[in-house]
Amino acid sequence: MLPVIELKARIVQVRDLEPNTNGAKNGSGAKRRMRLALVSLGHADGYPRPANHSGAPLHVVIGGQRCPVAGAPAIDLLPVDVTDLDRSLARFGAMVTLIGDGVAIDDLAAASGSTGREILSRLGCRFHRIYYAT
Repeated sequence: MLPVIELKARIVQVRDLEPNTNGAKNGSGAKRRMRLALVSLGHADGYPRPANHSGAPLHVVIGGQRCPVAGAPAIDLLPVDVTDLDRSLARFGAMVTLIGDGVAIDDLAAASGSTGREILSRLGCRFHRIYYAT
């Protein structure tokens, strides 16, 4: 079977955060030295917020490797922890898979306390869509 959807976005900035550096609006600082990639997709595009329970975290795939989402999406940006990723993979302009190979729609739904149908129905109109005929 072929996948019905693949959602990708680009990294628009990579930042190095020192411990206790405030990288978020809510005042929570980094607990350790980390690299944060900001992806050009956010809540306004329909990307879900993580669930409030301590279940599985949201993940994305960069260069074939799963990376945890570092916090709730902002309006147009998604913070991703790329500390353990090779610097050549997490760079400005690199593509990030949010739904697709390595990140199933059901994984995203479970981590956000939602359903796959709800995730798909919330995806915004700012995406470039490509339709394939079989």
